[in-house]
Amino acid sequence: MTPVLRAAEVFDLAFGLPLHILVNHAVVVLVPLGALAMILMVFVPRLRNPFSYVSAGITLLGAVAATVAAQSGEALAERVGDPGVHEEWGDSLVPVAWALVAVSVIWVVLTRQKAGRSRVWKIVVAVPVVGLSIASIVLVILAGHSGAEVTWANRVATDTSAVAPSPTPSATGSSEAMPTPSETAAGQNVLSLELVAQRNSPEECWSIVDGSVYDLTAWIEQHPGGSRLIIGMCGRDATADFNGQHGGERGPASFLAEYRLGELGQPAP
Repeated sequence: MTPVLRAAEVFDLAFGLPLHILVNHAVVVLVPLGALAMILMVFVPRLRNPFSYVSAGITLLGAVAATVAAQSGEALAERVGDPGVHEEWGDSLVPVAWALVAVSVIWVVLTRQKAGRSRVWKIVVAVPVVGLSIASIVLVILAGHSGAEVTWANRVATDTSAVAPSPTPSATGSSEAMPTPSETAAGQNVLSLELVAQRNSPEECWSIVDGSVYDLTAWIEQHPGGSRLIIGMCGRDATADFNGQHGGERGPASFLAEYRLGELGQPAP
């Protein structure tokens, strides 16, 4: 077994759940907490003696958590697909968090030195301490928000579309390309909108993505993101849903291809 595979296994699952999901909570708490604590150390001198070492220690724990989150995120991406910009923000947080640890330790050491030249250096180092603290907080917010969008935005949209009827295309056209008449021809022997609409339950779930028809029945219980997302695709054209969630990702596209029945207008299996 290669070192890469060993690392992937270490950062993959914990107690049967993705480690990435669990460690994210530590990142969200520890990184901002350490950053805010260091800002307080810089601007509130009376807090330095009892809390400066503790504050620097929290930044260290936050950096470790951010590193584990980035590694476990790669392992989770192998299972469910590339999370896009969420991964980019998470990867950007790691070097910033470790840089904050370094300057925090240096600053704390300087504050323990006698007045003199160390006083000047303490002021100089305080600038990157504050700057990196603010940057790390911003990156945690951006990474968390983008992760929430990847996980929940499309599900909320799917729940809404399940309640509201799909808009009827107007005579002047619609925002989405409509299939040709041959694609919508009625008949059980042709893959059509009508035929797909009849397969709209978890027991028989057909869906349309980019003009192709897929039988997603077996994938409902296997989908890593939960069954509700796939059930919301049953019996309709879910191109916007799929592309909004996984557009341009190889993993989800390859999984979807396994359930392809054919293009609209082709003979039904």
